[in-house]
Amino acid sequence: MRAVNSRLSSLIDQAHGGVGLKHVTRRMVDDLEIPLPSLCEQRRITAILDQADDLRRKRRAALERLNRFASAIFDHMFVEAKQNRANFDAKTLGELCSLIRDGTHKTPTYVERGVPFVTVKNIANGVLDLKETKFISEQEHRDLTRRVAPMQGDILVSKDGTIGIPCPVLANDIFSIFVSVALLRPKPDLVDQSFLTAQLRTAPVQKQIQERSKGIAIRHLHLEDFRELRIVTPNLALQRAFAARVAQIDKLSSVPTLIEQSQLVGRNGLGHDDRLQRK
Repeated sequence: MRAVNSRLSSLIDQAHGGVGLKHVTRRMVDDLEIPLPSLCEQRRITAILDQADDLRRKRRAALERLNRFASAIFDHMFVEAKQNRANFDAKTLGELCSLIRDGTHKTPTYVERGVPFVTVKNIANGVLDLKETKFISEQEHRDLTRRVAPMQGDILVSKDGTIGIPCPVLANDIFSIFVSVALLRPKPDLVDQSFLTAQLRTAPVQKQIQERSKGIAIRHLHLEDFRELRIVTPNLALQRAFAARVAQIDKLSSVPTLIEQSQLVGRNGLGHDDRLQRK
């Protein structure tokens, strides 16, 4: 079933259709060739892939726990510390950011290889995932970045569907974003990226996000609502002290795991049977 799904996904990406909709014909499906190793080999491959899936789930759970730990540190330093809280100012997100903008409002033309195109699913765990994206051409990327060009120091936030998930951009990776993702560019003289990311995850800010969101089946948060979110802003020294603690947590989340090792074993192991290479 995994092999079928993989081939079908590739087929759909290559499909064409009328009235803006892609479609796959019965003949295309009938002509689809699926690699067919022996049953013993199929079971071995399935066991490897099941193990990799289990490790990915555990990895996601671990990252979620680390994110909760960072939120707990934030609460301890800025919510529960009454002696400090009285001296904290509150500013709108619009005051704290030099740029608040979303990605392209039209679906791009996807290509097999190219520049990563980031949607909500690529930031769903609060960590930017550029391994599981679709791709667009370099020319289309250049066109889209005239609207907004992500850069290190920005914060991406989901604004459609599952709203309010913040994801810091920690490296100068090249990618474009879809309309479902908002980009925040913090003013470094006012607010620290790690501090703002953590505060966006807190219950008070999430409550503001939910109250301002619109839609019934699919929730949306408009850019003007982002700009009006109220953010507590202690002095930069306190913000950076918090950021230093978060950096220690980030080190734990970036340690290579058995997931990557299993993927390598899977790639090496899956290729040893020549029958898997036939189309």
